[in-house]
Amino acid sequence: MHNILIADDEKLEREAIKAILNKGIDFVVMIHEAVNGREAIVKAKSVNPDIIFLDIKMPGIDGLEAAWEIRKFLPEVSIVFLTAFNQFEYAQEAIQIGVDFFIIKPASEAQVIEVTSNLLAKTEERQNIRSREEDNKLKLARVKDYLETEFVYNLVIRGMDRAKFDNYLTILDVTFLEGVAGIASIQFDTYPIAVSSDYHKQILRKRVSGIIKKVLGDLGFNVFVNLELTSIYFILIRPEHVNVDPGRLNWDEISKRIAAEVKKSFSVEILIGFGEVFSGPEDSIASIIAAKDDLGQSSSTTQFISLEINLEEALTRGNRSEVMMVFQKIRESLSLSSLSFEQIKQYILELGTVIRHYSVHQFPEGIEQPELTELKSSRDPNTLMDEFKLFLNALLYQRSMVKKDSYSPAIEAACAYLEKNFMSDITLEEAAGEAGLSSFYFSKLFKKVKNITFIEYLTSLRIEEAKKLLKETNMSIREVSENIGYGDQNYFTRVFKKVTGMSPSVYRAKK
Repeated sequence: MHNILIADDEKLEREAIKAILNKGIDFVVMIHEAVNGREAIVKAKSVNPDIIFLDIKMPGIDGLEAAWEIRKFLPEVSIVFLTAFNQFEYAQEAIQIGVDFFIIKPASEAQVIEVTSNLLAKTEERQNIRSREEDNKLKLARVKDYLETEFVYNLVIRGMDRAKFDNYLTILDVTFLEGVAGIASIQFDTYPIAVSSDYHKQILRKRVSGIIKKVLGDLGFNVFVNLELTSIYFILIRPEHVNVDPGRLNWDEISKRIAAEVKKSFSVEILIGFGEVFSGPEDSIASIIAAKDDLGQSSSTTQFISLEINLEEALTRGNRSEVMMVFQKIRESLSLSSLSFEQIKQYILELGTVIRHYSVHQFPEGIEQPELTELKSSRDPNTLMDEFKLFLNALLYQRSMVKKDSYSPAIEAACAYLEKNFMSDITLEEAAGEAGLSSFYFSKLFKKVKNITFIEYLTSLRIEEAKKLLKETNMSIREVSENIGYGDQNYFTRVFKKVTGMSPSVYRAKK
């Protein structure tokens, strides 16, 4: 709905314009009135009009003065001056104000309708552009968040060549001179309230990562974080224009500063490790290994951190023997610990939950994660660990089947959803949500599994249904278009012709 303000000291003029607008405008509008310039300013602040009709000559504050004042807080509002024949001496000042139109009083019905319709159409176009820009900014922010997570993960766990490294930096809009890898572990048992859910842990990770970014960012570094694993991985990058030498910084003091700030802000303790300075992606893994060693030396409570990280990395590589070797070390470490069975069970359940969570995002093959039901029902340590081993084996099996057969349960689930709902306005993000994948991975995986893009697949479903309707029903072309998910008949015709080589009407005639 659009707001229109009519400011004129003559009631008859206001009523005339109001009647014309109510009768002849196709847009939905709310009309407001003001009897002088002062009231026009007050009303403009409260109703935020899209168009203001201003009489130039009004007692007290006239139309010109009111327009100058209104422009200060509503720079995009459309202003239409109502003027008599002998008032064109004000034209130059009106142009400076940014007037959109002059209307000679008494206003003609046709001119008022034409001017108002044109201005409201421009207003809607401007609002649509702004809405698209905001939507694009939001999408870009989401993509950058995802790319940041993927960048850190690939850099410090999988490894990365220089070309891919440079591509990431270009998309993330940063320059690179040198970097340092880091890792942080939140000591959840020090939090005043019991942290019982993975969601609550993820919230704390986000808050802690915010402080890490703030402290390191204040030193001049660009900081990128991955929150998908049990520990917080981060990479700080020194841009070319920053003079701070990371090799000369006291990282122990910086660790203490970050830990103190986290403790002050969230009442939880953290451990932080920093690696060696690296000048290229080929040395980044060595830096994160050094960061793990630094973290492991921070406290005796970190005995399982390295094992957790090693398990995550082995699962990512899909190396069964390596996974089982790390599993055995975890089992032995837990059996030698002073933890009770309930504590061990809680630890294994949390580890299993995190593994299931990050595998969704980190495996582009879209594997189907096994459940944790049997783990939850375990009554003794041996049964618990045996079930955890079965869980890991199931995860590895699912991943190997995906690679072997180019089959993805996630993509098949999305396709089943598309087949039932292709007549609706389905977006890539919505389909990715059905698959439980990020839109970026979903798009890449869909093309890999189906050998066509998501849009091509959706289009094929719609066109096949269109062919059926054209052959078997008497629906009009418009009705067929609407029934398969295309609101625009012309667009449907273009797509149909592109796919089949003929227009819908010609196809119907031939069939």
